[in-house]
This record gives sequence, C-alpha cells and structure tokens, in this order.
Amino acid sequence: MTPHYHRKEASHLRGWMNGRRFFDASAAMAEAEPYHSGFRKDGVTPEFSHQVAIANHLRTLSLSDDDMRVLLIASFFHDTPEDKGLPVDVITNTYGERPGKIVHLMTKKFRGKVVPTETYFADLATDPLAAICKGGDRIHNLSTMMGAFSQAKQASYCDESEARHVPMLKRAARRFPAYEAPIENLRQTLKLQISLVRAIHEAGRPAGR
Repeated sequence: MTPHYHRKEASHLRGWMNGRRFFDASAAMAEAEPYHSGFRKDGVTPEFSHQVAIANHLRTLSLSDDDMRVLLIASFFHDTPEDKGLPVDVITNTYGERPGKIVHLMTKKFRGKVVPTETYFADLATDPLAAICKGGDRIHNLSTMMGAFSQAKQASYCDESEARHVPMLKRAARRFPAYEAPIENLRQTLKLQISLVRAIHEAGRPAGR
C-alpha cells in the first residue's frame, strides 16, 4: 500500500462517515492519525493504513448506526494505549464510555502491566463490539504479514489466531445472538485466511518434506 493509496482510502472513509453524520468518528480518525505517523513492519506502508483498512472493513458489517459509530472510533484508537502510551481515559473522556471500553479490552499491555492471555481473550468475548474490532484487527494483520514476517512467524500468527481469536469470536457470537451475523462473518473470514496461508506454505515446501 503506497502513501497515495492510504490517503485515497482515508478520504473515501471520511466522506462516508460524514455522509452518515458520524462526525465524532471522523474527528476520532483525525485525532488518532498523528499517533501513527510511521510505517508498518514492511517499512513502506503508512502505519495508519492499518486503522483505515480495519474501519473500511468493519463498515461493511450489518450493525446499527450507533454501534457502527462506536466501533469506528475504537478502531482508530485501538493500538494507541499499548503502542503509543495514550491512556484509555483520554479516549473515554472525549468519545464516551463505549469506545473507551473497547479500546481497554483490546489493550493487552500498558505501562508495564500485562493482562494474562487467557483473561485477555475471555474479556474480549464479553463485549460484542470489542470482539468484532479485535477480529477485524487480526484479519488485517494476517492479510498484510506475507511480505513483512518470516514464514515461521506467519505460521505462529496462524496458530495463535486458530487457538485464540477464532474461539473468542465463537464465544462472543453465542453470548450475543443479536451480533451473531457480523461476528460469524469475521470468524469465517479468519478461518479462510488461516487455511490460505497454510496452503501457501505447504505449496512452497520441497516434495517429500
């Protein structure tokens, strides 16, 4: 993804949000972007393209306007506490409790405090929008890792996704039947991605190994 492509996608997303009168989500995108001014692990793709891509994916899901607005705000800020040191309270005070809670649940490490893995994924399944946002986050990470990670790390990401993210989404879908369709959409997409990456790895192995 080139910087030009990133700006075009961001512009389209902003226009869509403003057209839906999601003005606070549009403001959140503008506020979150300066925290992500660098590049992704490939050294070429703008860092904030991750947030833009997640939001563009999640906006295709069938959700109420209020849920969508909250989800988009959270998607723009989901990495800022863990990666940039921004306290969740800053997000909550500006954008409200619901996006703040999603970002809190998606934050595994903050200022030296680490949430145990089992607790982290169990907690994500207690909020349908947090589960959806985390699913979108992992889907984009898997879809962009091929040129940035070693094959061993790609395999590790697939294993973790299968062991942690897929079951978390399944638990959330069962707990919140009203959100079953969008959550299941993400779960099936994630399973297909895992299968595709493993098939690519298998196809690249020498015969007999």
